[in-house]
Amino acid sequence: MSVPLLSVRGLSVAFRDRRGETLPLREVSFDLRAGQRLALVGESGSGKSLTAFAIMRLIRPPGRIASGEILLEGRDLLGLSARQMAAVRGGEIAMIYQNPLSAMNPVQTIAHQLVEAIRRHSAVSKDAARRRAIDLLGEAGVPDAASRIGSYPHQFSGGMLQRVVIAMALAADPKLLIADEATTALDVTTQARIVDLLARIVDDRGAAIMFITHDLGVAAALCDDVQVMYAGRIVERAEARRFYEHPIHPYSEALLEAVCRLDAEPDRRLTAIPGNPPLAGAFPSGCAFHPRCPHAVPICAEQAPPRVPTGGPGWFAECHLGRERLDGLTLADAKEPLP
Repeated sequence: MSVPLLSVRGLSVAFRDRRGETLPLREVSFDLRAGQRLALVGESGSGKSLTAFAIMRLIRPPGRIASGEILLEGRDLLGLSARQMAAVRGGEIAMIYQNPLSAMNPVQTIAHQLVEAIRRHSAVSKDAARRRAIDLLGEAGVPDAASRIGSYPHQFSGGMLQRVVIAMALAADPKLLIADEATTALDVTTQARIVDLLARIVDDRGAAIMFITHDLGVAAALCDDVQVMYAGRIVERAEARRFYEHPIHPYSEALLEAVCRLDAEPDRRLTAIPGNPPLAGAFPSGCAFHPRCPHAVPICAEQAPPRVPTGGPGWFAECHLGRERLDGLTLADAKEPLP
């Protein structure tokens, strides 16, 4: 098999305070292939954005990457110098942030910022970079790009500014896009347009995308695989269709039960997940989800859960009841066996 575009192995991130060192991200491992669309979902504080910042090597003191490997096409990013890693950021991996206004310099024009990003990774003249910037804005769906490029960030709406940020992320034709809650601050109509734009860009350019979101509906519209995080760990990864139809981990099931569905009965009440996610440094023993889990049994509080394969390569659930839940699914869903 070919080498994955991105391979994360045993990644842990530590933060130190006056009480000592905590591990909010613990032994995270996954692969991402070229052209793949991966959703990273979970409640706030589960470790989604921290995973992205670790991949970009943007963890700053008092935080540090405590252990693990981050391989980009087989090259360990943790072994690169600061100068080498600066070339990777934007050049091979680009990030789209949640708040586009805070991602831009408010006192510089869009032209200045796009041209700077293009020339940072390409040896081209200012005029060539400006033409390239106009093309990127047009590709990102900014109307009348040639005249709008001289505007300042505050002169764009939130949706249009997010398109500008996407254009900037594409400046060096990266192999991987990391979108960190890139649609959260937008209205649903603009969200749909941005999701369609990202899907088209990934298909046209052959890039991969890691899409971090709270919105399981947006993830369903864009992504091939879904990766669920809880308390700094990946607790389930599955092909998107299988995940939405038959989640294996109780936390995945609870997340989906809390989603408002158009095909639900009008009088159906949404099911809230009881309790709160644990704080880093205060993770429960055994399975971190067991205090909130309706299916928990005594072993869940005593031992870390095993990783149960649930289908294709890289699909699994970390749950003591994973095998029983998977076997129950297989029996109940005999007309559609597991792959």
